Amino acid sequence: MKISVITPNYNGAAYLKATLESVLQQRDAGVDLECIIVDGGSTDASLDIIRAFGDAIDHVISEPDNGPADAINKGMRVATGDILCWLNSDDLYAPNALTRVVEAFAQHPDKALCFGRCPIVDENGDEIRHGITRFKEM
Repeated sequence: MKISVITPNYNGAAYLKATLESVLQQRDAGVDLECIIVDGGSTDASLDIIRAFGDAIDHVISEPDNGPADAINKGMRVATGDILCWLNSDDLYAPNALTRVVEAFAQHPDKALCFGRCPIVDENGDEIRHGITRFKEM
């Protein structure tokens, strides 16, 4: 199964490199991955960071948009994966996260949605909030 990961970004240079690394590391685990970046016309170093990844990013859309939902929809229009998801430009995937997604959908082909625990961390990677994701664990 191919997974399309859409990353909406606007002036997210502070975290964008780490986000893209966490997405692209999923390929190293054997995931058939399509990486799509939708940048809303950033004025920081975001485009330089995106360019540095070269051909590892499958689609780059850089134009003004009407916010994150608009950017995600733009990405979905070009996505070709069997599974669609997005990861904001200040978020990270855990190692092998998308491998587990592929496995979950393979085991449950009748399901349409998959999600997991998502710790809220600070810039040092330290978890700072627990309660916000509690509903996902019940």
